[in-house]
Amino acid sequence: EDLKRVSPYDFYPQPQIESGIVKLTFNPEYVNNPYLGHFMEFLAGIFPFKNKILPKALSFLKKNIDNFPKLQFLRNLDIDSCVGTDMKNKRLFQLLPREIWNFFKKIQIKNT
Repeated sequence: EDLKRVSPYDFYPQPQIESGIVKLTFNPEYVNNPYLGHFMEFLAGIFPFKNKILPKALSFLKKNIDNFPKLQFLRNLDIDSCVGTDMKNKRLFQLLPREIWNFFKKIQIKNT
């Protein structure tokens, strides 16, 4: 939630960007979720490849799966069957947080 814009004149030295105050509200679905640690590890595994399309980022994650102990259930993930056509050609940075969370839940349920 955008609360207030802050003028560059309120800072010294003046920044060359616009500033603002925002209020962040946690979604109750994430708070105290037992799979939040798994999800954070999933993000750490795919977001180094934020400019790649989702299937390619997942293939890189699978190549490095030994570095992610909470994601061992993805070792045998069939990428082609789990990535829907709506997400197949999207780059990671184009996905909304909700889309990534829902995708993670889907593959987590299918593979555990």
